[in-house]
Amino acid sequence: MLVVGAAKCGTTSLAAFLRLHPDIFMPRIKELSFFLPPEGQRIESLQSYQACFDEAADERVRGDASVGYLYYEEAPRLMHETLGDDVKLIIMLRNPLDMAYSLWGHNRRLEREPRSFQDALDQEMNRIAGADQLVGWRPNYFYRSRATYAPQIQRYLDQFPRENIRVMLFEE
Repeated sequence: MLVVGAAKCGTTSLAAFLRLHPDIFMPRIKELSFFLPPEGQRIESLQSYQACFDEAADERVRGDASVGYLYYEEAPRLMHETLGDDVKLIIMLRNPLDMAYSLWGHNRRLEREPRSFQDALDQEMNRIAGADQLVGWRPNYFYRSRATYAPQIQRYLDQFPRENIRVMLFEE
């Protein structure tokens, strides 16, 4: 099972709740980010990824919750190639404006975002083109793009059976 929701949409809380379920194993590390490009990965090899689940005992389900998976275009294909057709997916979403503003606020609290919210939105295309020096995985600063859910969800619908995908809203 993979939780692939957008940033600031409750994936951390959901992962914590799932960790409490006796039939679900969630690694101690949230955001394994194995299915991201190298600059966004925390776990870099399949062997290391699989080792994150070594502590699982009798749990019937093993899970990974990483918010970058929804945005990264190649993630659904990589997941499908690695885990197969039967993987279950939970996509967490939130009002797009609330999500974008919350992600901006998160970056501000970390002192990584020098721009105002409006300025960051106005400069997003330049940021995508590489104009700004950004700390960490660059898409964490693409507030408008990260909040444009339809193409992100469609990539998952193109790779996995619809019955394997559950979309949940932050408010739920």
